[in-house]
Amino acid sequence: MIKMNERIKKIRKQKGLSQIELGECIGVSQQVITNYERGLREPNLETLLKIAGALDVTLETLIGEKPIKPDDLTSRALQKRFEQIKRLPPEKQKAFMTFVDALSA
Repeated sequence: MIKMNERIKKIRKQKGLSQIELGECIGVSQQVITNYERGLREPNLETLLKIAGALDVTLETLIGEKPIKPDDLTSRALQKRFEQIKRLPPEKQKAFMTFVDALSA
């Protein structure tokens, strides 16, 4: 079974978040996230709830009571990509859509 610190790191990476971004979401520094992921520190319950919320997973998934579902891991990453696409200039958005259409054909 994967340890909680490893689960935090795995889910964070699969969601497409950096340690800095996760830290900003929950109000701690990148170093604190590093310490959690290395198992040097353990987050308290309040912080675990914040991490679970930021990673868009249940607390049970984060601590290992439930398996990690692939759908749970992709939603945040996709959402982040859509936000990036929305900020592109219209001509680049059109080029992106042409590319996606070609891939799905």
